Amino acid sequence: MKEAIRALLAADGTLAALLPGGVFASPEISRQETETAFDANSELQTCANVKLETNSQAGPHRTGARQFFTVSLYQQHDIADIKSAAIRVIELLNDSKPTALIYAIVWTDTVPDLQDDALVCNLIVVRFVAHHRIS
Repeated sequence: MKEAIRALLAADGTLAALLPGGVFASPEISRQETETAFDANSELQTCANVKLETNSQAGPHRTGARQFFTVSLYQQHDIADIKSAAIRVIELLNDSKPTALIYAIVWTDTVPDLQDDALVCNLIVVRFVAHHRIS
């Protein structure tokens, strides 16, 4: 599921223009895990990372579940691009069905004003829930 969501986001030209560092589905944004998120001077480029959170049963059927996930948006010196990217991510994912096992993705909330101390950058986290069938 994580890769399907990443691929859907990465395929969008508007989002790609806002995120020159790329869209990842990685445990973390780092020079080791996401090498292409950094430019030739080892500076973080504006980028996104998809991470899965809690997966829980969703009734009334035993085969239904809810997978919560986040799209974290990173920008080093400003927040204008990641603000626009957050809106675009919601437009792309809300009510989407990127795989046959996903009934629908629903935007749940956004945390708009964070700092990533390790990367020394601005961070916006957009959270969703994917209603899906357990395969």
